[in-house]
Amino acid sequence: MTRTALALALALTANVVSVNGQSLFVGPESVSYDEANDRYLVSNAGDGTIIAVDHNKNATLWFSGLLHALGNEIAGNRLYVSSTNFNASSDSVIGINLTTKAVEWRIIVSGNPDGITWDGGNYLYIVDTGGRIVKADIALQTFENFVTGLNPLIQDVVYDGARNRLLIASWTGSNSVLAVDLNTRAVTTAMQYPPTMLDGICQGYDGNFFLSSHSSGGRVFMWDGEYGSTGQVIIGALDEPAGSCYNFVDRELAIARYGAGSVAFVNFSDPESDGIPWLWDKCPEVYDPEQSDSDGDGTGDACDPCTDYDYDGYGDPGYPASTCQIDNCPGLPNPDQSDQDGDGVGDGCDNCRLVDNPTQLDSNGDCPALPYTTDPNCGDACLGCCVGRVGDANGDGEYPDEVTLGDIMLMVDVKFISGDCGSIPCVAEADVNQDGGSFPNCDDHVTLGDIMTLVDFLFISNTPLKNCL
Repeated sequence: MTRTALALALALTANVVSVNGQSLFVGPESVSYDEANDRYLVSNAGDGTIIAVDHNKNATLWFSGLLHALGNEIAGNRLYVSSTNFNASSDSVIGINLTTKAVEWRIIVSGNPDGITWDGGNYLYIVDTGGRIVKADIALQTFENFVTGLNPLIQDVVYDGARNRLLIASWTGSNSVLAVDLNTRAVTTAMQYPPTMLDGICQGYDGNFFLSSHSSGGRVFMWDGEYGSTGQVIIGALDEPAGSCYNFVDRELAIARYGAGSVAFVNFSDPESDGIPWLWDKCPEVYDPEQSDSDGDGTGDACDPCTDYDYDGYGDPGYPASTCQIDNCPGLPNPDQSDQDGDGVGDGCDNCRLVDNPTQLDSNGDCPALPYTTDPNCGDACLGCCVGRVGDANGDGEYPDEVTLGDIMLMVDVKFISGDCGSIPCVAEADVNQDGGSFPNCDDHVTLGDIMTLVDFLFISNTPLKNCL
């Protein structure tokens, strides 16, 4: 598995939060967030109970008495639940008071009522898995068939207020996400390439929609609601994810895990306010709006303790957060960090492996592209760096104007002030009198005589300088 794939796998599983009282979940089918009481209410299909999960993820029994509890939705001060055989009667949708837990609303819906959504006004829309949508009037406690003849095994529904439509998730069919226009009741395919085996849908973060799919071990997709776009997997390995809801207060997605007998929570908060939700933030605790990740390991450069593009265990230079030992040959895997001449440049990047040349100058540009599998012997240090005539000690010019007062000042500094021979890019240029031959050294062969020769050339006699050896 590549490091990028491993990082993705961890991201898909690391956000499942354990709930205290996990054994209370028996085939959880749907979940809603009760903002007024800061809790989640989870419908259990297995035993017909409703479980409350508080802010600290403690679960307690909240309501019982149903044979099966399926879809649920909060509207006003009630939790509406699609139920089976409430009080030994026929299938129905009931409204439970959130404060008193009294059942104070009910309609009898034949078939298989499941997912529920609220339009924010006076109507509920209820999925009948046989292929129809029921519209219920909350005030009158009546209902009508709103749309019929849909896919068999439609599972869940959500109200999309921005587009005044319903979005329907279906278990089967190539058009497993449908849209129903609330004005015309026209039915269209909403998602061009939907995931299959859908069991839940809700709306949340930045107007996106979350689709629960039983495929590939159980995944949740995020989708922007546009026909031409595809969903992005945000979490996997959920074991039959079902209904979900988004908590806008805490920016948290709750997902009922039918097969696992639990509830998963995915956090979308942005604690450092860099505009990137925690789930996708490559540096969740560091302000990092750019999200650069040079080595592709899933951890951003702003917080990566070892930015290592070539994965040899040594870090690339130039990354302040990286604290591992700096790679002497960035871009080339060299875990042995071999450096035969000890100049700080690894052999795979050194254009003169046996000559100390940390600057890696290549004045004539004849070195091949990195990496070097053998010693290229192409750098100035091993070929002789002098070009044209001598005198360009600071290496900043081109013939015939390359010799300037700056060259003299550099040589004076090296010989009489700083003593920093490394500041002379090409010693052969500074060895004006050429007493060091083709490969002079700074200490022995850059002398006052060389400096005087340049002074004479520039300001007195203009006697021509020698050509490079």
